[in-house]
Amino acid sequence: MIFGKKCCLRRPEIEDYARIWAWWNDEELQYLSNLYWFPPGFEAVEECYNRSLSDVTKEYFIIHAFDKNTIGTIDLYNIRWRDRTTNIGIMIGEKDYWGKGYGADAIMSLMKFVFNELDLRRIELKVVEYNLRAIRCYEKCGFKKEGCLRKKVLWNGKYYDQYIMAILKEEFII
Repeated sequence: MIFGKKCCLRRPEIEDYARIWAWWNDEELQYLSNLYWFPPGFEAVEECYNRSLSDVTKEYFIIHAFDKNTIGTIDLYNIRWRDRTTNIGIMIGEKDYWGKGYGADAIMSLMKFVFNELDLRRIELKVVEYNLRAIRCYEKCGFKKEGCLRKKVLWNGKYYDQYIMAILKEEFII
């Protein structure tokens, strides 16, 4: 487990799958994360996590608040060991925990692990322009905007920009 100040990160368990599936199928979470055009079936959750067990380019974690509630997921994907880089994705699925610092705590905890234990040198992410809460969180954690994929994301008939943000190991301040 990876411990933060407000939460810990642990491996997904079968008991988590129903909650993850519900988050994947929540319309507001789909809008904010731009996850799925067609929400996946329940079996996709188990398939996703089972495939990751033998995939050295992915690491999945559950965000577990210290009040004993499972509140979200945070993932590393596209881990490029030779380049020592990765992408990160996070979803706080329990809306009662939004805006209370759990996302930032989970990100900072995972960054500490990525930079100090895995010895990677760069973490990047993509975020849709209208997800202002996420952008503020990423900036709070030290991520910087590096680029813009113009009109990349389609939602309800309108195209939106998608920002590329990243942080380097030497920029990470605990």
